[in-house]
Amino acid sequence: LAVAREQAREPYAQRNVARTQIEAARDALRTHDTLAKWQYFPEHLAAAEASVDALDTWHDWAAGKPVTQESLEEAVTTLHEIAAHEPDNSTRQLANVIHQWAEQHGVELTRPPVQQHRTIETGIEIDL
Repeated sequence: LAVAREQAREPYAQRNVARTQIEAARDALRTHDTLAKWQYFPEHLAAAEASVDALDTWHDWAAGKPVTQESLEEAVTTLHEIAAHEPDNSTRQLANVIHQWAEQHGVELTRPPVQQHRTIETGIEIDL
């Protein structure tokens, strides 16, 4: 056992150095990502405003308030763009609800519905 521990000392030391380097790289990446978010602030602000406008339009439409077809199509386009850049974002479902409604009511939208990627979540509640 003592011989095995002695032989493993160097690989363990290398592993610890590698772990330290990985953590330092992760910290640097988080810092880089944070700086990147603030670096192009006007573009991010414009995208955020477009997202809020699209969600407001969707909310008005869902509440039954009058919404023009042009603003509805613009909202769908924005929601699709968000979904393309953030696949886990729920905006895809919002855009697809509008597509389902449009199909049922004979309204033509310029963008086709976005196909949702099916994910299977597993957890401790799996039936055995």
